[in-house]
Amino acid sequence: MLKEIYELGKSIKDENNRFEPREILGYIILNESGNLIDNKYFFEEVKKKDKIIVPKFQQRLTASNVAQLLVEKVAVIFDSSNKKYNCYKSYMEDIKDLSLELKAIYTFLYEIYPLNKLEYDNLFKKYFTIDSKKTPFISFRVNDKYIEDTTEWRDYFDKKYIDYEDKLNTEMDSKVYSCITNKLINPISVSDQVRINGVTSSTGDSIVCFDKDAFQSYGLKNALNAPMSIEESKQLKKGFEKILSKPNYSSRFKMSHWYSGEVPTDEDIINIATGDFDDFSFFLDFQKKTDKKDKEFDDKKDKSINDFLETFCTKDFKDINSSSDILDLNFYTLRYVPCTGRMSLSGFKKGSIRDIYVNVQTFYEDSSLIGFNGNIYRLSNYWRLYYHLLRNKNATDKNKQIDSELGRNFDNFFYAILYNNQLPRDYFIRAIENIEKTMIRGEKPSITLYQFLKIYLKREERKKGENFLMSELNENYNNPAYLCGRLLRVYEYIQLKSNNFNSLNVDVTKRYFSACSKTPARILSIINDLGIYHLSKYNSYYDKKLLDDIYSKFEGPIPEKLDKNERALFMMGYYQQGQAIFNTSKKTEESEDTVEETKENNNLDKGEN
Repeated sequence: MLKEIYELGKSIKDENNRFEPREILGYIILNESGNLIDNKYFFEEVKKKDKIIVPKFQQRLTASNVAQLLVEKVAVIFDSSNKKYNCYKSYMEDIKDLSLELKAIYTFLYEIYPLNKLEYDNLFKKYFTIDSKKTPFISFRVNDKYIEDTTEWRDYFDKKYIDYEDKLNTEMDSKVYSCITNKLINPISVSDQVRINGVTSSTGDSIVCFDKDAFQSYGLKNALNAPMSIEESKQLKKGFEKILSKPNYSSRFKMSHWYSGEVPTDEDIINIATGDFDDFSFFLDFQKKTDKKDKEFDDKKDKSINDFLETFCTKDFKDINSSSDILDLNFYTLRYVPCTGRMSLSGFKKGSIRDIYVNVQTFYEDSSLIGFNGNIYRLSNYWRLYYHLLRNKNATDKNKQIDSELGRNFDNFFYAILYNNQLPRDYFIRAIENIEKTMIRGEKPSITLYQFLKIYLKREERKKGENFLMSELNENYNNPAYLCGRLLRVYEYIQLKSNNFNSLNVDVTKRYFSACSKTPARILSIINDLGIYHLSKYNSYYDKKLLDDIYSKFEGPIPEKLDKNERALFMMGYYQQGQAIFNTSKKTEESEDTVEETKENNNLDKGEN
């Protein structure tokens, strides 16, 4: 796998690897003769945090006595006692004749400035001091041209860059065979490791942690366990960052091998790790074995797997032919931990595509709910779910906030889908809390949260061999918590109806939803008195009968308190009763419109006759 990522890195242009964004103080402005353009307005400041793209050499080189090209610290450019001064001067001597702008900078630095040092140092004090230990980076502008934006110096820089790379390689002591290309190379040292951005933390992470004592085996230590050259590590960095730049990838890698039969015993890492072995040399051949394609694998089957995973990861899950060959394929997955460069047995999973197919279908079916427009909705947008589970939805970077609040359970959530396990309890509690908070604000919670509760509750039902929660209201479900939720929704409807469906500042749901979902017996007695009052404002046999029917389903007293699972059932009863009322009212209105239309048509027919 590393070789493929290395090849991907090689295919990407190297230029970005040789340049970096840098914060600079500003530009000294010169004319073509090399003089300051104006003794008063000779410096263009750059806003703080605004960065420009500048050429860069290796950190290991510049840490000693190698200067950067063109854009450097004030002391390196002007202070002849600085250890990098001569290096910078040699660059300018080499490139001074390449353009008028470069010639102007050289003339100013090494002919005009030395003759007027005291005068210019005094002018510079307004912006920077040359003798300061922590001097800022600056650059040059000749008339309207910023020197780093010109092109004449680039061939020189490319050659210098390669020379320094070769110098680094020849300075290293020992040569070994690369674990990537199998060529004889000087292995990278701890100080020269490149960091992959987008992994583990904001600063990225190393390809492997060579400096950790635990990273050693076969009597080898540090870099010799996975030897690669500086150049190879850079190509790996580019390859990894290219993969990580795609939206469907995250820092939580999974490595998988696919088999068209059972996992061979000698390739089953769990079996190997827990077995009684005296000789572990078989690990040397493990990668060769797993790199080889199964004989029964072909390009068509590879494409089928890719299509299947693409559908699962990025779209609503689609039915696939139950006789499809890919359903009988087995998978074997290990978790990859970037910060240690190791596979983790704790993330080990295996199974078949058929298992995934059945379990994902079950997940989508469990999430199905009838919406208030009469359509069925299934939970397929996980990022929308993550957003609605957040406690802090006002964060500027929503993705970062999702990762911070919910990230530790990402794996558990997806494993729950793939292996038909229970969903993370933390997500379940968040869904309850966010529905409650939304209700208190007088707003309507997203159907996504109700879908999540339904999936969780359906999995609890299966443990007991029950099957009551449906995609719509189940009038035969006599669970007390479910019935209490239904009652609150009916009382809300009665209050709104008695007020001719005009909006209310505080309705019974906004005032009592939270308390009713925790202590229903006490709160429903209060709401019932309000309901009798509201019913007295209009005559509705249907609404009275609906209340009586729900109360008659209680097989005991109304519960004094509800636990978390019962509160979720309360919320499901509330949602599904509301959906039932809405759709019943809609059908009644449509029926009444049809009757009126029929009467009107009959009258027209009589008139025509």
